Amino acid sequence: MTAIHQAISSFRRRLLVPLAACLAVLLLTGACNGDVFIDDFLPDIPSISLTEEESHATISFEADNWGICNAYYLPNTLSVHSTDLGGNSQDFPFAEGATGIVRFYSDYFDLEIRKESGRELDICLCENLYDDPVEIILTVGNEYEEKAVSFSALPTGKYRVDSVAYDWAQFSTHDYGLEEVATISIDNRQGSDTVWWTVYPFRDIRRKVSFFVPGPAWDETHYTRLLGQPLPTIAIPDVVDGKPVMQDTRVAFGIQEQQLETDLDKDVSHLVPVPGGKHQRIDVFVGIVDYSVPYTVYCSNPENGRTRTFSGTLYSDTPTDQHFITRTDLTDTYEERN
Repeated sequence: MTAIHQAISSFRRRLLVPLAACLAVLLLTGACNGDVFIDDFLPDIPSISLTEEESHATISFEADNWGICNAYYLPNTLSVHSTDLGGNSQDFPFAEGATGIVRFYSDYFDLEIRKESGRELDICLCENLYDDPVEIILTVGNEYEEKAVSFSALPTGKYRVDSVAYDWAQFSTHDYGLEEVATISIDNRQGSDTVWWTVYPFRDIRRKVSFFVPGPAWDETHYTRLLGQPLPTIAIPDVVDGKPVMQDTRVAFGIQEQQLETDLDKDVSHLVPVPGGKHQRIDVFVGIVDYSVPYTVYCSNPENGRTRTFSGTLYSDTPTDQHFITRTDLTDTYEERN
């Protein structure tokens, strides 16, 4: 029995060493994992609302063991550009410990997120010209944990028109155009007496103004987002004695094609006869003075100091008091005989 007890005691001593080593490893491993989760980098998740007046926000972190993992945003048409703190292009997302700048932008939106250290994240809303808030969710974290920070960027102020400039050296005008304002077919073949038809050459005619810019099709929504509603007006030239003159004529800037009332007398009328036994077409024409001139509209945002310019060509067709009436005999045309 003594020999057996000695063997068991020796086995227990040999087993005690590896068990102690394994326990030490487990304790160390548990301590390491405990450190990761104990260092909660963002115990309280903020909800941020950015406005024109409160356009900056700073998120403070309790630890620096995090990176910017991803971003989700509406509208989803925003572009994303990321750089290091020196302005050099850098991949997004940002790894744990990495610093940098990420910008979300479009023609109507600009927001910048800056990470200069592991303890703070700075957010700056430059402008939101959409009519609704832009929602962004930023996920931050590490390989063990991620947290979502949401913030809302409310609409900011629109741009205003400061001035408009015309390139008079390229102003071009013509005064020999005609516009057909009415066409009427009078069939008096069954009658023996003359039929009189009243025409009003100026009743339905308007001055036509249009803006043209090269590139994509004109989008009025683009201008209302930038300039607001109602759209601002700008002064446009009139033509007097073949020369451009700035008077009091104004049009909305942002609407591609517009029609303006004229000072022509809408009650001016003419009686046009169609003899008995005749089928005639009456056509009414009004003289037109047209012009084209390049323009540049200068705009600025009084809230953030940003500026924008819009360039293109302005076209105008203005009716004159000259008018013409023609009659075309349709009595013996092939179509009428059949």
